[in-house]
Amino acid sequence: LYDNALLAWVYLDAYRETKDPYYRRTATEILDFALRELRDPSGGFWGTLDADSAVPNGDKEEGRFYLWSPREVVTVLGKEDGGLFNRIYDITPWGNFQGRSIPNLIKKPVEAWVRELKTTPEALGARLDGMRAKLLTMREKRPRPPLDDKVLANWNGLIIRSLALAYEITAAERYRQAAEKAAAFLLIPMHKDGKLLHSYHRGRTQPQAFLEDYSFLIVGLLALHRATGEERWLKEAQALAKRMVVDFWDEKNGTFFSTPHHHEVLLARPQSAEDGATPSGQSMAALALVRLSRLTGDPDLRAKARRLLDAHASSMKRYPAAMPMMLLAAHDYFAPDDVLSTAAEKGEPVQVSLTGAPAAVRPGQTFVVTVRLAIQPGWHVNARTADRALVATRVEPTAGPFRLESATYPGARQVRLGFAPKPLAVYEGDVAIRLRLKALPGAERARTLRLRLRYQACSDQVCARPVERLLTMPLAAGRR
Repeated sequence: LYDNALLAWVYLDAYRETKDPYYRRTATEILDFALRELRDPSGGFWGTLDADSAVPNGDKEEGRFYLWSPREVVTVLGKEDGGLFNRIYDITPWGNFQGRSIPNLIKKPVEAWVRELKTTPEALGARLDGMRAKLLTMREKRPRPPLDDKVLANWNGLIIRSLALAYEITAAERYRQAAEKAAAFLLIPMHKDGKLLHSYHRGRTQPQAFLEDYSFLIVGLLALHRATGEERWLKEAQALAKRMVVDFWDEKNGTFFSTPHHHEVLLARPQSAEDGATPSGQSMAALALVRLSRLTGDPDLRAKARRLLDAHASSMKRYPAAMPMMLLAAHDYFAPDDVLSTAAEKGEPVQVSLTGAPAAVRPGQTFVVTVRLAIQPGWHVNARTADRALVATRVEPTAGPFRLESATYPGARQVRLGFAPKPLAVYEGDVAIRLRLKALPGAERARTLRLRLRYQACSDQVCARPVERLLTMPLAAGRR
C-alpha cells in the first residue's frame, strides 16, 4: 500500500506542476488499483499483496500473477492487437524477468508510439485501455497472490493524503469518498480513549500506535481538509497533533520519540529522522506541525516545528538525500504564508480580495467570482499572457467540487522596463479577474471555496519573488 500511495503522491505533484496528462493518468490508475485490490469493506486499506503466487505444479513463483508471454497476450487479444500490445509493452519470447515479461514502457514511451503509429494520444489510449481490460479479466482467473489484510494507520494516512490530492485535482467523487471513509474508519474503530491504534485485522486491534501512525494520519487529514473544505478533518488533525505532542515529544532535545512515553521501557528510545522506504515519523511530524500551524496560527505548534527542524538542521545539510521529507517541511516552514487576507502585509505592493460567490451552491449551478488585485503605483504584475520565462498571473480553483468553465482576464499593457530587452505584457492599478465556475457533485457539502492565485510583482527596476496564495471564501450548505 505505501509504495502505491507514495507513487501517486509524486505523480499528482508532478501533474500539478507540469499539467502533463500522462502524470495524471498514471496517478489515477495507481489509486484505482488500490481501490480495486487493497480496500477493506470497512473503508480502510490493506497492507500488502505477496509477490509470490501459485503455479500449476503447486509451487509458488515470484511475480507469476503479473507476468506475460507473447503467446498468452495473442491468445487473449488476437493476432493484430496482441502483436501491437507485445510491441508497445516490451513482451518478448525471452522476457525481462525469469523468462517472462513484466509489461512496461521503459524503452519507448506512449508519445513515441503515437508518432510511429500516426495516431492521436486519445485514440491510442482508448485502444490500449480496451486491450488492458481484456488482459485484466483473464489475469483475474489466475491463482491470486496471498494478501496481508491488516489495516495499518500509518500507511492509511499516506493513501488518504494521495486520495485527497487526487480529488483536489480531478474532482472525481470516488477519491473523496474513499479518503473520507478511510479517515472515518481510522478515527473511530481504530481510535480508543483519545488515542490512535496502530492496526486493525478482522475486528481485532493492536493498541500501540507509534509516531508514524500519528504523523502520517495528520498529514493525510490536512490534505483532506484542503481538498474538501470540511472543518471536521482540520479539527481531527488538531486533536491528533495535541495527543502526538503529549505522548511523543522530547522536550529536552526538541524532537519526537518514535514510541510513546507509556511504551515499555527500552535501553534507548529510537528517534531516527532519515527517510527509508517510507518517510520517517520525525519528518512527517515536522511536516504535520508546519502545515497545521500555518492553518491554525497556533504559536506553540510552530515553535515545536522550528525546534524540530533546528534539531535536524546539521543532518539535513550533511545528508540531504536521506531526509527529503524533512527538507520539504523546512521548505514549507520558510515559504510565504499560503493564505492571503484581503489586506496586504505592511509594504506589500499587491492587495487581493475575492468577491461574488453565492452563499450556497448546488451541483450543476454556475456562478461568477471576481479576484481583485490592487497594485500600488510604480508596481505591476505580469499578465496572463506573459513571456514563458516570467511568472504569469493565474488564478484557478484548487480544491473540491468546482470546475473552471471560463476565465476573463483584463487587457494587458505593453511596457518597456530597464531589465527587459523587449516590451512586457503587464497589469497595473486595479485589476479584476472574473471566473465562471460550475459546481460538481459534492458541492452541496462544500463549506469553503478555494482558489489558487499566482503572480509576481515587479517595479521598473526589481522583481519580488513569485507568490502563490490560497484565497478562501466560506459557503453555506446548498440544497440537495
